[in-house]
Amino acid sequence: MAKISLPKIRAKAIIFSKMAVICTKQDALCLKIRVANLRKSLMIGTQIYGKFIKTTTTTEGETIIMDQVNIDFSVETGKDNLFFISPLTLYHVIDKTSPFFKMAVDTFQNQDFELVVFMDSVAEYTSFSCHVRTSYIPKEIIWGYQFLPIISRNKAGKYRIDFSNFAKVMPTETPHCAQCFHNEKAHHRNSSAGMDNEGFDCDL
Repeated sequence: MAKISLPKIRAKAIIFSKMAVICTKQDALCLKIRVANLRKSLMIGTQIYGKFIKTTTTTEGETIIMDQVNIDFSVETGKDNLFFISPLTLYHVIDKTSPFFKMAVDTFQNQDFELVVFMDSVAEYTSFSCHVRTSYIPKEIIWGYQFLPIISRNKAGKYRIDFSNFAKVMPTETPHCAQCFHNEKAHHRNSSAGMDNEGFDCDL
């Protein structure tokens, strides 16, 4: 799929990572994106959301051109009204409701879709509304990688932002598909709970 959504030139003060990554976060498989505010003014009331765009065919044989699915993004502080004071790593949890759920690393680059990411915000001092967007196609999403740390703390206890790591990634151990990752988690939960595994006989 050729890109249908291109970033606006005037939005250069808000930058997104050129690549997105898919890796694990705690107990979930996630798609991650980085975004940073290069403006001198603080951005407040920030909301970030996405659209997954793909041409699909229904079970009735109807072709839907540019079918759109809403994509939720979160950061550690929540989903809405983000306090955009430092670079943010956004993540989308790939669960059963996600359009990425049935995809796998082996066939991911053969998919035909575009993920469009929108950000709406307000400049604190000018009350200027800022609306920016970017998008990612499969070749711009790397499976099995994570972003390098960007925020650290020096000996004086002050936080430091290393923008040289903003878009850098490194390989990380990642399940090869979301569905098998969830099946494996379910198996471990069932084992921990003492539930019977139908693949084995149990004589008491």
